[in-house]
Amino acid sequence: ALFDRIESLTLERSLLSWTNVAQNPVSINQLTNVVPGALRVYDLPDLAAAMAPRTLRIVNPRDGQLRPVSQTELETAYSACRQRFAQKGASEHLVLQAEK
Repeated sequence: ALFDRIESLTLERSLLSWTNVAQNPVSINQLTNVVPGALRVYDLPDLAAAMAPRTLRIVNPRDGQLRPVSQTELETAYSACRQRFAQKGASEHLVLQAEK
């Protein structure tokens, strides 16, 4: 998200969000990836929004227990990200696809 030279990105089976991890009492091996204090400033959907208007595909994300999330959960978590892409006139550049 921080480097303009990256024109597109696909995240497959990535973590839905740090908020999701924090809201669940059990997570699998997530603390090894924690950036201390990051949730005070941003979460993964915020970082994803910074990709706009470039192409971003989030495919088959997982929750903190590494379980697939539903399309509804994905859309809810990334609603502000979707709005950011729309503001940039790049709605078609954001693909959110949960496992079917």
